[in-house]
Amino acid sequence: MQSRREGSLWFTIALIVAAALKLSLVSDLAVLIQYNPQDDGLYVARAYHLLTEGGFGPYDARTLVKLPGMSFWLAGGRLLGLPYLWSMNVLYVLAGCYLVAGALQCGAGRPLALAAFVVYLFSPITMGSEWMRMMREPLSTGLLVVLFASALFILLRLEARRLPFGHLAVFALVFAFSVLLREEDVLLHAVLAMLCAAGWWATSRTGSPGVATRAFVLSLAVVPLLLAGAANAAARQFIEGSYGLPILHEFSEGEFPRLMAAIRSIESKKDNRYVMVTQERLRKLVVEVPSLVPVVNRLPLPGPGTASCLLYRVCSETANGWMPFWIKDAAWEAGLTPSLPKAQEFFRAARQDIERACAEGRLKCHPNGQGLLQPFEMRWTRAYLQEFLALLPLTAAPRPDFVMAAAPGAEATEVHPGRYLVEPDFGRMFQIVTMTHDFDTELQAKGGVSAVQPYANPLAGWRATIGDIYRFLAPVIVFLSVVAFFIRLVLWRRVAPGALTLTAAIFSGCVLIRMAALACVGGFLGGVVGRRLYSTHSLILLLGLFVIADAVNAARAARIRGQGNA
Repeated sequence: MQSRREGSLWFTIALIVAAALKLSLVSDLAVLIQYNPQDDGLYVARAYHLLTEGGFGPYDARTLVKLPGMSFWLAGGRLLGLPYLWSMNVLYVLAGCYLVAGALQCGAGRPLALAAFVVYLFSPITMGSEWMRMMREPLSTGLLVVLFASALFILLRLEARRLPFGHLAVFALVFAFSVLLREEDVLLHAVLAMLCAAGWWATSRTGSPGVATRAFVLSLAVVPLLLAGAANAAARQFIEGSYGLPILHEFSEGEFPRLMAAIRSIESKKDNRYVMVTQERLRKLVVEVPSLVPVVNRLPLPGPGTASCLLYRVCSETANGWMPFWIKDAAWEAGLTPSLPKAQEFFRAARQDIERACAEGRLKCHPNGQGLLQPFEMRWTRAYLQEFLALLPLTAAPRPDFVMAAAPGAEATEVHPGRYLVEPDFGRMFQIVTMTHDFDTELQAKGGVSAVQPYANPLAGWRATIGDIYRFLAPVIVFLSVVAFFIRLVLWRRVAPGALTLTAAIFSGCVLIRMAALACVGGFLGGVVGRRLYSTHSLILLLGLFVIADAVNAARAARIRGQGNA
């Protein structure tokens, strides 16, 4: 008993030391302040107005192009006095500890648990520029780890015929907030369904579950859905109170996606899955739909120097990743969408004009869906497979760009993009919301050199070294984890799976579903950026060693049973 307590003490100390070292390693990193009115700047501006005025600020073309969760989180963190980047790093650490605690209760050894935690903790993605930006990936990564850690504890307790109400509360809260954070997190409903199925199986395989256990498994499905529905209704009420209509995301609901579908239905000689609004369609709209003339006249022209051309080689047209934003921007700049209700009226009227022209034969149209993106067609199967395969290396080893300077006296080997590329007032707004320590408003205003030098982290030089190590280490762990999981599936009938195996199975299903959805979206919007895989990559690193050990233990148990039967 004494040795067990000592082992637990030393393990706890080791976790604390590892976490302290990691926080020291990134102590000089600061929020990268950038405009980006559809990402960084949008989240911060909405949070700033929420803190100062109680709403998201004046309505414009970009106000509701992303879900509100990130802005709610930023405003809540500022109210609590938690610096944004510090809170992201602490959330990442605590989420890893939560899952490691569950793995220990599943029988994992402390050395293995410590190794898994360290591999997860020092992932290079947490030191790159996209982790420092005001993007949703750091938050969604930490929340996904918490979600699966709570799922692991739920299954573990159900195996022991105990009712884990506390872990269910954690799961439900994270689930409800996540579906307001990222548009693709609607896929977490599949995770909920798989968890309910795993929970029912875990309670039934050793005998008939009692009434209380059955009721809890039912609540496992009902509570997260009810909480998510309540959160969604509250968010819609907030938006309606601010802007007049309960629309959370203009790119997936309301009239704008239907207008884009109507424009896409117009016959065009060019048939490129990356382009929904061709120049030919725009020329036809100018003739047949006069209300859209001010919008079309304000659209940027395609060309060799555009981002569409440089990134996707779509040079004579504008790719889908930009055109919907340009159309909304142009309508707002023309004064046609001064408010959310007016915007819905304008987009509805324009859509009806297009449909009327199609019905009267003035435009040749072929309707294909009602959403922003057209339905998938079999002729794009090869492109879809290419997009899916392109996600595999990003899942195994995303390569972040490192930021900030190297150690004192050493040559700077890292890049800090966009440090002072904003107006002073905008930088101050970022500073208020995120509580970042690295924005010199006087330097920005004067355009000179500050006499006060930023903190030079003596450990900064290790970040690039760690990145080099993970370029080899991460793919190896991912590959071995996949092989081990397949082995564990083969042994499923011979050696009954425990909570850890069931959690890994749910996560594997989540990864496949998410990659399939991202590949489909990437087929229309262009290749998916690596940061979209940060959350799944982090969980693979954390679960990988446990999955490998679980497969080894199952293989040993199967061999022993085979020898006993012989």
